[in-house]
Amino acid sequence: MVAIAVGVSYATFFGFTAVALARRLPIDSCGCLGRLETPPGVRHLGVLAAGVLAAFAEVADPAPAVLERLGERDGAGVLFGLGVALCTGVAVVAFRAGRRPATPR
Repeated sequence: MVAIAVGVSYATFFGFTAVALARRLPIDSCGCLGRLETPPGVRHLGVLAAGVLAAFAEVADPAPAVLERLGERDGAGVLFGLGVALCTGVAVVAFRAGRRPATPR
């Protein structure tokens, strides 16, 4: 039930962001899209789509996930840690792409 609620919330936010992107509307937000008055971008849609797919994948196949198997002896904890590090690195690179480097004062 929780996975359905998460999927619906991601799908709603995806739709909201897609409409804002199509209409080129700035979003006055809490900063979750980068900064105030940041127009949404394709990268935002990609992250939201991944959230939708992950949530509904859990609904389709509710088998124990990696987080639920961290105590087992199959190395799931190490794989999870490496996956988090890799995904964090990819996210940082993706969101820094296209930004101007900081100029020293």
